[in-house]
Order: sequence, then C-alpha cells, then structure tokens
Amino acid sequence: MRRPLSIAEMAAAGGRGERRASEGVERCLNNIERHEPAIRAWTFVGREEAREAAAAADRKERVGGPLHGVAVGIKDLFDVAGWPTLGGAIWRGTEPASTDSEAVAMLRGAGAVIVGKTVTTDCAYLDPPATKNPWGAERTPGGSSSGSAAAVAAGMCQGAIGTQTGGSIIRPAAYCGVAGLKPTFGRIGTRGMLPLSPSLDTIGVIARTAVDLGLMWEGLSGEGPESLTSAPELAVVEDRLLDRVDAAVRGVFKSGVEKLRTAGARIGRFSARAPVESLLPIHSALMAGEAARAVAREYASYGERFSPKIRALVERGKDISNEELEGLRAAQVEATEAFERDAPRDVCLVLPSAPTTAPADLSGTGDPSLNAPWTLLGVPAVTIFLGLAEDGLPVGLQLIGRRRRERLLLATARWCEDVFGPPPWPRGYGDV
Repeated sequence: MRRPLSIAEMAAAGGRGERRASEGVERCLNNIERHEPAIRAWTFVGREEAREAAAAADRKERVGGPLHGVAVGIKDLFDVAGWPTLGGAIWRGTEPASTDSEAVAMLRGAGAVIVGKTVTTDCAYLDPPATKNPWGAERTPGGSSSGSAAAVAAGMCQGAIGTQTGGSIIRPAAYCGVAGLKPTFGRIGTRGMLPLSPSLDTIGVIARTAVDLGLMWEGLSGEGPESLTSAPELAVVEDRLLDRVDAAVRGVFKSGVEKLRTAGARIGRFSARAPVESLLPIHSALMAGEAARAVAREYASYGERFSPKIRALVERGKDISNEELEGLRAAQVEATEAFERDAPRDVCLVLPSAPTTAPADLSGTGDPSLNAPWTLLGVPAVTIFLGLAEDGLPVGLQLIGRRRRERLLLATARWCEDVFGPPPWPRGYGDV
C-alpha cells in the first residue's frame, strides 16, 4: 500500500492515542522517491528533517494540534528556516531563510511536519512550470501552486499550502482532482512570503478531500469545523462568465447539480446586478500594476531572465500610473461592497472550478477566468472533485461564500463530497 494516510485518518489515530506520524511521513517520502522523477513537484525535500520531526511527534504524550504529524508541502514562495526561497525564479539566490514565514510557523504550531518546498511558476504567474499533472504528463497541472496540487494528487504529501492571486489554488487543485481552499483575503498573514499583487495575494491550502481541507484550515486559522443542521442551500451562478465553460465540463457540472438536488440540497440561482465577468479587466490591470512595483528592483537587475508571461505583465504594469492604480483599488472596494449587498446569506454559490479540464497546451497553466473575480472580491472559494469528464480527467465544483464564512463553505463542501464520493486516485498512484 503506497497511499498516504489522510489527514482525517491521522487525526482519528491521534484521538485514540496512536502515534502514526512516522508511518504517514514515510509513506509520503517513499512516494516522492518513486514519483518525483516524473512529476517534478518539488524544489527541495528535507527528508531527514521530516523524519526527525515525525519521530518527535510520535514521542509526544498528547496530540500536538489538528495537524499532528501531518506531512505538508510548502509552496516555494514562503520562507522556511534553513531553506532557500526561490519563488520559481532562476535569478534568485540560494541564501537560506533565517526564520519561518508566518504561515509556516502556524503550521508547525499545529503539529505539521514540513516535508519540503513545492514548485511554483516564475513569480507565481502564468508561465508553465516544470511540474507534470499526475493525471497525464501531457496536461498542465495548473498554476501557480502547481507543485502543491500535483504533490497532493500523487500522494507525496498529505496537504500543502499555496497562494492565489488569480486562480492559483482553485484551478490547479481542480485540474489535479483534489480539493483546495482560497480563504477570505487577509485571513492569513503574508509575512515571509514573496508578493506578486498585495491587494490580491491570498494564502490557502490544498488537500485530497474537503474533510482534510478543513483540518488544514483549522491548523492555519484555529477555526474548528462547522456542522450543517440540514441540507445546504446553494445558488448556481448565472453570468456571461459561464459562457467560457466547454460542453464537457458543463455536462459534468449540470449532472452534479442534479445529484445535489436529489440528495436534498435546495438549489436556486444567483445573478449579480453587475456582471461578474466585468470584474476581469479590473483584476487584470490591478495585478499588472502591483506586480510591476512588487518586483521592480529585481526586474531592473534581472529583467532579461524573467519568463515571457511575467515579463509581459511587468511591462504592462509599468505603464499604469499610481493614480490609475489607486482608481483600480477603489473599484475593487466598490465591487466588494456591492457583492456583499447582493450575495444571499447562508447560501453558497456554485459554478465549475475551471472552464475546461486540464489543457494539453503546456505553454501556460490554463484559464483562471472562473476564479479571478472571486479573488478580486476577496471572498472565500473551495473546489472539490465533482466527477470525470469524457476525456477521463477530473472536473471540480467551485463553491463561493461571503467574506469570513469559511466554516460554512467547508461544511457545505463536505456535504457535497459525501454525495459525489471520494476523489479517485490517478492511475498508478494510491493503493496498489
């Protein structure tokens, strides 16, 4: 059996007084040894540090938190003491970080075992990564949290953290057939994390299931799970944005919504007064303007070594004036306030997680258009496995909530996951 223990299984074992950290971590390290040459999800693996941390977790007399002994991968935008932070950029030095980033420190405090650093795209933008999708090497794993999603999907870690500035958690998690949470903007501090667009950058988590996602979130935020007292109320998003969804994904989504309705979910419709699609230009310009300023010093020295897509973004952003940038930020605030007025309370919005399954075009990381508006609004989003499309690749269900309603969103995602069943493993991974 190569399948790593789930985070929920680790928590249950800890509740019984069993110490299984070393077993869980060793399974993940074995999977890294077996699959990393093909998947290329990691920039660094701290095997001995992970084994030592797992052994220390097993020696504890009491469970050390919701992530006690859980093997976690860290997107290579975050500082981990003693390891370099490359941010997907070949021009960065290899000087090790002196301290943990805020997010990593919180994970350690919750009991997590840090296994290594996962691949991110260059400066966390749209240029293709070295990482391959476990569902097929000819398909993109998405980005920019490419390594985090692929590593979880391949059983190389039990959970991982990533970031989303456009669609960089939801999209790769959906393409790789796992679960992801982009929480409310600002819920997790960004100290010790390389920025791209400070008005958009959001720290989140990736795990195999919604249950495991909730435990990862508890480890980062301290918020325990919420239970539903009845079937959830959902609202299907209706917007020009959905015209981008292809027929195969549309069919899986429609079938999934009917399964939820049959299981008892109350399903309505949601249309914003201003089209959600109209937020895409604001998001794009804001990200460009802030990215140009975030990497200005490095770009002045190493601009020719930046990858093509991030270089084009920075060049575009340099032409956006400070006055224009302030106007974009004001438009973001206005749109967020309008959504909070329009969005129904205690209802989760639903739409596909991406317009297509993982594309075979390896020159980029896929289309983030179904994710970027929610990132601009700063509202929480979750993706879970919905089903397989005709091409045999996973399709994700995206759930959107009001600000700071992560617990309701995760509880609803768990309910939906019970209806759909657990996500399958890609062929050649998991149990054998």
